[in-house]
Amino acid sequence: MRTSRQTPVYHRVAALADRQDGVVTRTQLTELGLGRGAIDARVRAGHLHRVHRSVYAVGRRALTTKGRFLAAVLACGHQAVL
Repeated sequence: MRTSRQTPVYHRVAALADRQDGVVTRTQLTELGLGRGAIDARVRAGHLHRVHRSVYAVGRRALTTKGRFLAAVLACGHQAVL
């Protein structure tokens, strides 16, 4: 069985995005092992789409209403609620 660090990073990003209605933060991507250059390269390649400052939709621009709400909460920080 693979540990989380042995799982390819794109699988870890996809799993997180699935749990969060398609959105992730730059901090979360960094915690999963992506550096600034890797994140920026994924934005340029169209794998990540900026929704708010440091919040990205993974793999697609279109988000559900719940995904848009969560993106807004993530953009506002740890104390944000909706």
